[in-house]
Amino acid sequence: FVVYVIGPQGQDADVARVELPRTLSKGAHELGDLVVRPSPVLASGTVVDASGKAVEGAGGTGSVSVTYGDLSGEMWWESLYGNRARTDAAGAFALRSERHGERVSLSAAKDKLRGGPQVVASGARDVVLTLAATGTLEGVVLLDASISRASIAVQIVPREPQSDDSFAQDGAPPSPNEDGGFAITGLRPGLYDVHIMDRTNWEPLHVVEGVSVTGGAPTRDPRLDPLDLRARYTALVLSVFDESSAPVPHGNVVATSPGAIDGRYYVFDDGKCVIVHAGGALDLEISATGFLPQRVLGVVANQRVVLRQGAVLHFQLAAGLRVPDEPYLLFVQLTALDGEWNSSAWNTGPPVFGSDGHAEQRVSMAGRARLSLMLAINDDDVGWGSLYLGESATREIVISDRAAEQTFEVAFDPADLAKAMKLLHDD
Repeated sequence: FVVYVIGPQGQDADVARVELPRTLSKGAHELGDLVVRPSPVLASGTVVDASGKAVEGAGGTGSVSVTYGDLSGEMWWESLYGNRARTDAAGAFALRSERHGERVSLSAAKDKLRGGPQVVASGARDVVLTLAATGTLEGVVLLDASISRASIAVQIVPREPQSDDSFAQDGAPPSPNEDGGFAITGLRPGLYDVHIMDRTNWEPLHVVEGVSVTGGAPTRDPRLDPLDLRARYTALVLSVFDESSAPVPHGNVVATSPGAIDGRYYVFDDGKCVIVHAGGALDLEISATGFLPQRVLGVVANQRVVLRQGAVLHFQLAAGLRVPDEPYLLFVQLTALDGEWNSSAWNTGPPVFGSDGHAEQRVSMAGRARLSLMLAINDDDVGWGSLYLGESATREIVISDRAAEQTFEVAFDPADLAKAMKLLHDD
């Protein structure tokens, strides 16, 4: 049990630690007195500007290196989001944290000056962090009139891997303005790859590699001044309705070019999905919770699609069988036997049996399916887990392709249930 005393700059100033027994019974437990002690110093030193003058009030943060694997020596950086230090009048800082690693990556910033990342050994003293002027990247992205500027983002990615990219740029990736212009501020001098992103699925449409950003005056790379994508990409609007002509609230679309193996994944709301693509025909797979999936081939222009609701399935335990008491849950799992499984079938969660032995849900699949009973445990003291109840609780059903009401009786062997309950609890 750890208590952190947070300092005025948000750093772990002091910490108290109490070892707890391996198991605790329910109820209140007296921990006794908590004695706070200073957190270890990860690194300390001074922050200066380009002329070597101490910088007061600079904020610093860091990451620690964590090695994993037995002999591989692979390493990743764990950011210390809550640990910050601020320099005093002499520019001195001390970054404290309970977390530790072999190396610490330090960064600092004040106003439009930034320094780092600088990697030092954990516990290093007399570190000197030099702040330099940040840069601004400006450019113009020209898009086809069918593409909303708000659906596009300009994202920069450091060309050289950085252990701490918390100061990579100011704010979220911007969208081009109506004239296509954009400006990204607060960049460390260095090389960047510029990604033109589709906000709908956050996939890159185009990448400009190796853009050099300098401090001070804005940088304008000729490849981005302008970047003309008008002949490369266009957009089509997919409108998704139900049989009453009401927009389908939520769903997803996979758009694939004919002959391609993988498609692009989109999420839509309020029955509207904007698909930015490189022209030509698209094959679309549309699905939504409670609706039967639909495939539309060879789409080249705006399209209106009507989805049909799936059947409402009722599951009733056979006479003499009862639902287990809390914290155990009994629920239904369906596996399609005709065609591909529709991933949105259980987006609202699987149907769970109530105390009356009944469960129901509108599904997003039709045809033959395997019905299996699953047992889950959900308890604060034990955790979460689930188990298949075995062949005694499995049967094949046929689901209507209409918005019909269907009822299926479900049975299981009580001995299988008791065995599964014990296995879940012990695990």
